[in-house]
Amino acid sequence: MLTMVVHVENKRDALARIVILFHRLAFNIESLTMHRAANPGILRITITIEAHPNLWPRIEARFHKLVDVLAVEIIS
Repeated sequence: MLTMVVHVENKRDALARIVILFHRLAFNIESLTMHRAANPGILRITITIEAHPNLWPRIEARFHKLVDVLAVEIIS
């Protein structure tokens, strides 16, 4: 299981872009939680997926390519 926290700008379609990315990578989202971060205009999204640890760097790199993503943190 991979749990990651993604900080994104609070813009229209930011969540949709993240979900589409997982769809393109052929991963099912096990859990998704979204709420406002401490800074205004930023959302904190916690995502859990089933993925082999060898794929984690690839997934993280793909997130950094999304325009609205500010930071990605892999928790486990």
